[in-house]
Amino acid sequence: MILAALLLLLSFPKQLAGSQSVCSSANIVYMQSSTYMSNLNALAGALFAKVTSSNSHSAHGTAGTGSDMIYGAVLCRGDMIPGAACAKRLKEVLDAAMDNPANSSCSSQKDITLFDDGYLVQLRFSDQDFISNFRDSQECVVRANLNPPLLGDVSEQFHSLVSKLMTKLTDAAVKNMGRYETGQGWLTEKSQTVYGLVQCQEDMLKGTCQDCLSSAMAKREQMVDQMGGAILGVGCSLWYQTEVQFFAGTPALSLNMPTQRARYELQLLSMAIQNVINLWRIEEGNSGFSLYDFSQIKEATGNFSSENKLGQGGFGPVYKENAEDRPAMDLVVNMLNNESVILPKPKQPAYFFTRSRCILV
Repeated sequence: MILAALLLLLSFPKQLAGSQSVCSSANIVYMQSSTYMSNLNALAGALFAKVTSSNSHSAHGTAGTGSDMIYGAVLCRGDMIPGAACAKRLKEVLDAAMDNPANSSCSSQKDITLFDDGYLVQLRFSDQDFISNFRDSQECVVRANLNPPLLGDVSEQFHSLVSKLMTKLTDAAVKNMGRYETGQGWLTEKSQTVYGLVQCQEDMLKGTCQDCLSSAMAKREQMVDQMGGAILGVGCSLWYQTEVQFFAGTPALSLNMPTQRARYELQLLSMAIQNVINLWRIEEGNSGFSLYDFSQIKEATGNFSSENKLGQGGFGPVYKENAEDRPAMDLVVNMLNNESVILPKPKQPAYFFTRSRCILV
């Protein structure tokens, strides 16, 4: 199921009031005063309490029996404050969805998925067992158009880098107790940094987390023209973005990143090139002089003919142009009167006297 992002996704959005809902297409509903509703409330409360008591970012579980049995999972992104702060935000999103008249039809569905406006928290409740196979539980694909799409070979290099970065992050996340990892990779062709984040339920088995994130990476093929986006699910999620560090904290892993000195030198080089270009533009636009290409010089000197050669200097032969093309004297005077010609100040006059003798320079 695909949601359109209501906000620019990957710029570390603020926690906003409200929620977004995804309802199952099964059209199985429950009555607000039913046993299923009671089980949903009980399970939600238990999951929020578990997040708080374990000081974690996630929890999942079940409540009820038979046709009234309900499965649930909640997840806060790993760079949020865990425990009570995470549980508080999860409860706010659930309450907003259930109390909002606009969501009245969705709030009575047996299979619902909720996100907050920044996609930082997720909740899912269902009468179907999605917990046993979290691999198939990604509910949302979000695209972030913060950068123009890449074309040709650069596009291939970019998607290859993202795949390698996500694989490296997945391998690290499954080994971490928090099942969470962040990192960065260097896109040499564009001199840009690509940031990534992966996360699973914290008590998820290593193999299950690996399978879930592998499934999410396969779904990233839907975003081949995107330089940023996310595959979101309460079991696991992955995020990536170019040039915008959307998560809090320092990236834990790096892939092909240049050293700080190399990046500094690249910045200096870029600034130097830009300064030269700016000077050329100023020279051509304001000084009264023009920049000539080789063909123009060749034509003006008669293909560097010996008849137009004035002599030989330290920088090579000097040629004269056609006499009729020379500027008039009033133009020469005007050129010498503006700021286009700067002559050095003489260190001493041609003749000067000391107390004892005259010196000829």
